[in-house]
Amino acid sequence: AEYMGKADDLNEQFAVVNELTRVLVKTVPEPELPDLLQTLMDGLVDPEPSAANGTCVVLNGLMRSRGSELETHIGALVHAMLFAMVSIKAEQTMNGTLHALRTLGTHHLLAVVDELLGTELPHTEHVIKAFQVLAKDIKLAMPMIEHLKDVCNNDMPYEEARTGQTKVTKTAKAKPLAATAAIADIFDAPELEETAHADMPALLSTLLLRLGAVNNVKEDTARSSALEAVRRFLSCAKLDEMVEEFEANKVFERLTGEKHTDGLTDFARGICEHLPEAVEKVYTFLAPFVARNYPEQRIVVAAVFAEFINNCDEDKELLRKLLNSLLVRINDEDLTVKLLSIRGLGNVAAAGADEVNQYSTTVLSSLMGGLADPVDLVQLEAMNGLSKVLELVDEETVAPVLITLVLRIKPAFRSESPAIRAAAFTLFGTLWRLGRGPSEQDFFEQLHANLVMLLVHADDDNESVAKACRASLAQLAPLTRAQPLVDLLLAAPEMKDYLPWLDSVAQALIAHAPDRLNYYVMEAVSFFGHRTWNHMKATAAIFTGYLVGNADDRNRRTINLTHTCSSLQALLRENAPEVRIKAAEAIALLFDV
Repeated sequence: AEYMGKADDLNEQFAVVNELTRVLVKTVPEPELPDLLQTLMDGLVDPEPSAANGTCVVLNGLMRSRGSELETHIGALVHAMLFAMVSIKAEQTMNGTLHALRTLGTHHLLAVVDELLGTELPHTEHVIKAFQVLAKDIKLAMPMIEHLKDVCNNDMPYEEARTGQTKVTKTAKAKPLAATAAIADIFDAPELEETAHADMPALLSTLLLRLGAVNNVKEDTARSSALEAVRRFLSCAKLDEMVEEFEANKVFERLTGEKHTDGLTDFARGICEHLPEAVEKVYTFLAPFVARNYPEQRIVVAAVFAEFINNCDEDKELLRKLLNSLLVRINDEDLTVKLLSIRGLGNVAAAGADEVNQYSTTVLSSLMGGLADPVDLVQLEAMNGLSKVLELVDEETVAPVLITLVLRIKPAFRSESPAIRAAAFTLFGTLWRLGRGPSEQDFFEQLHANLVMLLVHADDDNESVAKACRASLAQLAPLTRAQPLVDLLLAAPEMKDYLPWLDSVAQALIAHAPDRLNYYVMEAVSFFGHRTWNHMKATAAIFTGYLVGNADDRNRRTINLTHTCSSLQALLRENAPEVRIKAAEAIALLFDV
């Protein structure tokens, strides 16, 4: 009975408060309303729970009915409520205060959100609750998230300051940092799963762009905050398989730092595998950022689009859009954007032969342009892309540019970079398909023009280069038009004893193409002048000995023996013992010259 009496008293009190609120709503002059609300804030921390709860009722009633009049007082009211929350102990009063803040948000949502974004980082538990209570209102959630996305994507992400002649320090701007933290705060609430799925493509895109924007800033907290937002969003969306896969493959670890682009590629692949329905919408959201001023944003777009192309064999229209987006960035001033764009063009091979041939002219032209780039990494990416595309493209498409293509590849055979050399030899090997069609004779000449280079580098001191050469020799073998030579070259990948094999190849070349013998010898001699390739010089020297030593008198008369012998003799003065030894062995083979 006593409890019922107290309940009746409380109900009666709240009825009186509600009536008082209705009176205040109608009678308080507009100029006095802000001061009344500020005064009421003190009541939120009243030690008497019923008084504090009654204050919440009045606050909510006034803000619901008169909130539109408070536009110029949002900051003071928001901060007063946040300040009061620090001292509020009763859950009912806390919920009532948060409800009042949400009510204010129904009138001035963006202003309320901006005041919350202006609070100190990391956000306090009360700021986090404020963001979450706004997000849980179905009418406020999406407009607030749109605003947070806008801040993350369109506000200046960092300030640059030159700290030396060349060094530039990037400092993350506060508001995008706060917006990123707010997204993490919002999606830390499991009940917002439906909200996460409602805007999945745009939020994924925004968080990836944000990861890119802060990847080079000086603050580690900016990167960790963006990464935490990604984790919480995926967790809230219940994408458990995707998260488990990313954890197992350390994708999250690669999303920031030096492996950033690898992480983006892995993430984009995850979208294709786990959220295929989101791919086109992610493209639509990211497409405008491909031309943004900030290179970090363009890097994100290029990395994601390049991997989408790698997984876009069914949606032909999307493939066209993706290729067009990357084509305009292959000459981007940022090296990473250029590399990723070239990679994406090469990935068109994953779509199959029909799509490769549909875009072959444009793609081939763009990738071939990369072969002439002064930057090794660009050349490497272009060659890797061409190797994939040329496996599928029609011979008629390549025939007009075949000689140009070979001439652009050839300088890379002598690159100091083993990766460049290996890619160049691999690319040359893929041209085997062109040796049977309308370009047969042209390619036959180019094959023999570069054969010595392949044979010598088949014993390159870099294993990857040697392996690439041997694989290419096997691919090209049937095009040499001489069965003994074909058999020898087909055996190159599994060949164990290089020098006897090279001796046999020399004999086959003499028998098959005696009219080219002087050219072969001069190509081998051309290695002698290299400053650092001692192993290659040694190999070229003994190959020269095999070519001349195995030739009969009639064939030797076609060789410039004076130049050849003097060049071998000069190698005896080399510092490298390996070169001197092989030069001496080669000269010994010429005892009857």
